[in-house]
Amino acid sequence: MGAMKKTILIIDESPLFREYLVTKLAENELDLDVDTAGNSQEGVSKMRLGYPDLIILDYPLGEQTYMDVLKEKKLNPNTAKVPVIMVAQKIDQQKLFALVPYGVQKVFTKPIKVDILFKTLKDILGIKFEIDESPSIVDVHVNDNIIFVELAQGLNADKLDLLFFKVRELIELYEIKFLKIILMLHDLDLHGTEIHKLEKLLNLLLKVSKGKHKLLLILTNDDRVKKFIAGQAEYVVFNLVSSLQEATDALMGKEKPGPAAQEPAPAIATATVGEVEGLAGGDELELLEEAGDLDDLDDSLLAMENPKPGSMQFQFDMDARKRLSPEALTRAIKNLKIAAVDDEPIMQELIKNAFQSVGVPVKTFSRGAEFLKSPNINQYDLVFLDILMPEMDGFAVLQALQERNYQTPVVVLSALSKREMVVKAFQMGVKSYLIKPMNPEDIFKKTVEILKTTF
Repeated sequence: MGAMKKTILIIDESPLFREYLVTKLAENELDLDVDTAGNSQEGVSKMRLGYPDLIILDYPLGEQTYMDVLKEKKLNPNTAKVPVIMVAQKIDQQKLFALVPYGVQKVFTKPIKVDILFKTLKDILGIKFEIDESPSIVDVHVNDNIIFVELAQGLNADKLDLLFFKVRELIELYEIKFLKIILMLHDLDLHGTEIHKLEKLLNLLLKVSKGKHKLLLILTNDDRVKKFIAGQAEYVVFNLVSSLQEATDALMGKEKPGPAAQEPAPAIATATVGEVEGLAGGDELELLEEAGDLDDLDDSLLAMENPKPGSMQFQFDMDARKRLSPEALTRAIKNLKIAAVDDEPIMQELIKNAFQSVGVPVKTFSRGAEFLKSPNINQYDLVFLDILMPEMDGFAVLQALQERNYQTPVVVLSALSKREMVVKAFQMGVKSYLIKPMNPEDIFKKTVEILKTTF
């Protein structure tokens, strides 16, 4: 008689994250049952109906509903000893140890390092799980409706799968119709069979852009990569460039799509997610000793198009709309602390007004030096920083923050031309900026993206 299947219950408000984990677990053909819930109430109900062997639980920003699940789990003798992995956008270190009595063994901060997460699943459940351990650095962000995808030091198949979901998340957040992507490849050192990972990357980008008016650029100086792409007829849609300035020139020269699609008014800026209070983005914290044993993705990804009512993808689209509703956005940024560094009173008021309706306080500074001397500088969740200021400009402030290893995400504000801003920002290592003029809605939505990043 074979061993009973083990069960994982995933409770997370992000439909993308749930779908990603379900897909990855299915890809490995594991002897597992995977169930999902989009909120704590649904999670408690499913936990009562069946007793999982592991719970992956979201720690929502500004909410306490995760405690409903943990308390219910602890009170039920059938689930009291079930281990829990928590994922969080932000969590105070002082609260971490309060989770131990509820069986929380590890906490991962978003964006999650998926290789470490999968290793943890393997260790806790005692299952065989194929993990691509190839080194790779992946970063995805949006500025002015342009999606920047950076990959360096190799390609990792698991991270490429994650990249597909991340790009979709950004497209849906900004409702991008005219899709502009810059794929920046650095130090990949592709050799032997590694070239198939490049194929996978390009195919996923083609799939995510299918049916959209698009401009796809690949920035690389790798002759082998250039030769491979140029030699494949299916990749003729990709335009090869050798510098960021050349890429931005091409993009800025094609701002308006043709008659096949109409682009909405430009969404403003994207953000990189910095490290959060207590833990850095992507970090994981082990709360207890490791537990012992407990009593072709490409095809599935590339099939996700033209969803029909009743299909999994159709349900995902409906869930995504709910997630981006005004109520959900408001809930997401409760309890934040925002700083605005700008010498223009009008800009200070604009940023204040963006958060006034949800009761989020904004502390304003008229000079960069004033902000740097603030005793509360490390207490902010997000900083808006103007570039063109007297005495000490924004780039000088950024340099001072970098020297302090400042971990709070910073969004740069600038009236510079788009091309100048892109080049200068990347030279400084900045990937978050807003081009003036802007409106409160753009600021509000951008804040949600920065602090609610899942992937």
